[in-house]
Amino acid sequence: MKKAIIIKGKQHAGKSTTIREVCKRLNPQKIYILNTDEKKLEQEKIEKICNNIYLISVKDKWILVFAGSPTELKINISFAIEVCIELEIDISFMLVSTRSFERKKNFNTYEKLKDKGYNIIDTILINKIEQENFEETEEWEERIEKIINTIKQNLNI
Repeated sequence: MKKAIIIKGKQHAGKSTTIREVCKRLNPQKIYILNTDEKKLEQEKIEKICNNIYLISVKDKWILVFAGSPTELKINISFAIEVCIELEIDISFMLVSTRSFERKKNFNTYEKLKDKGYNIIDTILINKIEQENFEETEEWEERIEKIINTIKQNLNI
């Protein structure tokens, strides 16, 4: 069974910033935006990861990354997975940002992931770190390390 981690938080809680830092530290060999309209991959720089859908390759394993929540992006998670299947990309893991509450019709990330055969191994609730240099805090470092360690352990990398 394929696995996923959900990063859950309010608007402006730091979900996409957290995901960008996790992606940087995973040191991917390839980074792409998943263009769901044209059903294609577009090369991207890791520093630009922000509210969008990405595919990163880490040690020849594909991770589908929702740096913005499906409701914010107005893209159902099932559709993004289907696009990857059409592109013949075998997703090994998913890292998905969600809002605390999904209020749009047909947007239930937990249900959609389970329907597509994904086991949600962790849901990490994050809050905004209210410090100017938040990247230097122990809370930030622990948050990032926990996510990275979980991904590496579950991908055997």
